Amino acid sequence: MRSTVLAFLLLSARGGVAALAAWLVCRALRRAHAPSRLLCWLWLAVGLRFVLPWGIPLKLPRPESAPLAAAADTVQELGELPLLPPAPAAAAAAAPLPWYARLTPWHALAAVWLVGVLVLAVRGGIGYLKLKRCVALACKTPDGCYGGACVPTPFTLGFVRPRVYLPDSLQGPARQAVLLHERTHIRRRDPLVKPLFYAVVCLHWFNPLAWLALCAFEHDMEAACDEAAVQGCTLAERSTYCESLLQFAMQGRPIRTPGSLAFGQGSVKERIVHLLHYRRLGAGALALCAVDLGGRPYFVYDASFAGQSCGGMDTQMAREFFYAVSYSAMMNLHLKVLYGENDHHKLEAMFKAFAKALDAATRRDARIDGVLSTKGTL
Repeated sequence: MRSTVLAFLLLSARGGVAALAAWLVCRALRRAHAPSRLLCWLWLAVGLRFVLPWGIPLKLPRPESAPLAAAADTVQELGELPLLPPAPAAAAAAAPLPWYARLTPWHALAAVWLVGVLVLAVRGGIGYLKLKRCVALACKTPDGCYGGACVPTPFTLGFVRPRVYLPDSLQGPARQAVLLHERTHIRRRDPLVKPLFYAVVCLHWFNPLAWLALCAFEHDMEAACDEAAVQGCTLAERSTYCESLLQFAMQGRPIRTPGSLAFGQGSVKERIVHLLHYRRLGAGALALCAVDLGGRPYFVYDASFAGQSCGGMDTQMAREFFYAVSYSAMMNLHLKVLYGENDHHKLEAMFKAFAKALDAATRRDARIDGVLSTKGTL
């Protein structure tokens, strides 16, 4: 029992060190507004470290010095010795002791650990059953969710076949954003991953760094779904989403059970600040523009937008603007958006590309004398 308890404590200590290192790394990444999904993968690695007993095998080189090599051999031999001396032969012939006489303080520690695990497991199971009983009368809505007077706040409940519960008061664009948030949880298997992470923490309930890892994982998991919900949205749409987040967070005590994912849980202030500053890595747009001031108007336009308007501007007016500029200035204008997801980024890239191309077309080239034309020379 002694060796088992010590091995488990060592495993918990290694997991705690990994959790502390991950917390420091995630803190720096959050300041840089890094994608929260990356942070979630990091916390999942920490959770595995709490349950995997294997370490990194290291083979140290043998010292060249003879005294150091002899000392290393001595340490290795001492490490291979048993922790306890063998029992004398006389003890083997004695009568076996009763079970209560063979108990040691290590057995008491193991019993305390087991009681803590059972208490947390029962507490989580009772909370899950209570929440499931409260929403038993929820009815299915046309958008595939469940709602009713018994649903106080948006959340997802279930392990294998999770369901999304939304209050009836949530309507309009805010409902669509919250629904996307909850469905992102389901698509990423969060209703199953969160209880598994909670089970790992229950095994290490005595380690405060394990609870730190669980809280940080829940926070980053919610932030990752927030990022997916507002992807491609304008600043005004993000503000509406943040208002919904703040509204449900202020309604009362959040739902916190291992098998549920509540919309308003976690640090609401940090989530809102992150949403207003978040910009997905690699997000943006690339536009290609070619301008020829040859006195003959010609216009080629290749761009598409997801919405009808962007920041108060009708996206269809972008083509009309560049068409008018091309024929009014008697220029040959080619404009194409190569890639992009956000309408604002696409429009910004188009205008910047046109400005750079027009600036280059109006500059004099010291290598060319006379008219900037290749007619009659090729």
